[in-house]
Amino acid sequence: MFIKHIKKVIQQEVIEAYGKNKVSGLVLGMLIGDRSQIPESEYQDFIDSGLVHLVAVSGGNILMIVVFLHFILFFLPFYIRVGVIIVTITGYGLLCGLDSSVFRAVLMGGLSMIALFRGREVNIWRLMSMSALVMLLINPYFLVYDVGFLLSYSALVGIVYIEETRDQGKGKMDSGRNPGRRNEGTVAREQEPGPKFLVPVVKYIYKQYLSPSIGASIGIFPIIIFFMGKINLISILGNLLVLPIIPFIMIYGFVGTLMYHWL
Repeated sequence: MFIKHIKKVIQQEVIEAYGKNKVSGLVLGMLIGDRSQIPESEYQDFIDSGLVHLVAVSGGNILMIVVFLHFILFFLPFYIRVGVIIVTITGYGLLCGLDSSVFRAVLMGGLSMIALFRGREVNIWRLMSMSALVMLLINPYFLVYDVGFLLSYSALVGIVYIEETRDQGKGKMDSGRNPGRRNEGTVAREQEPGPKFLVPVVKYIYKQYLSPSIGASIGIFPIIIFFMGKINLISILGNLLVLPIIPFIMIYGFVGTLMYHWL
């Protein structure tokens, strides 16, 4: 009852701040996964465009909470801070309904915090395996009837695989170079003028947005084709354009709601 009361209060506050319209629907969807203010036809448009994750809570929300709490609770001892974070993300998961994708994100976030608490290294594959095992022990039907469970893990597998493949390729390129041998052509190329400032920008965009979007899309392709019989390749471009601004929209929605009632 307490969780339901908090969720109802948040719904009322957001609707009062933004009105009963698409904006409040988007804010509620991004903050707590509440899609009650989004018409069914428009929600179907999100699904068809491959952008339904915009109005769903996932690992990105949990990560933002973890980073935010680490930042504002810096004055607390490490172990107490980790304990507060674990309790907070668990409560947030319950507030969002704890569906399969949220459950997975909360489990992985909590297990990561516990690993740090014990001073152990976090291995992403082991983390995924442990969280999936826990979820299936709690509800084995996740594997059969819950498409969200399959999409959540398949997307994560795709992202991690692409990142590891990229890092391994970069490592081979670095190891194949011989810094002791530099011919005149190499020196001339390094001294050629050009838009060198664009290189780190392009690398950042590729690493933070394009690579995860491609990895997630590759991971979920088999699941979507099997269950839905079709896939939207334009969703990769859509995610590339939308992913960079998602954190800012979430922050704007949260801060805007607070400012409306405080000022």
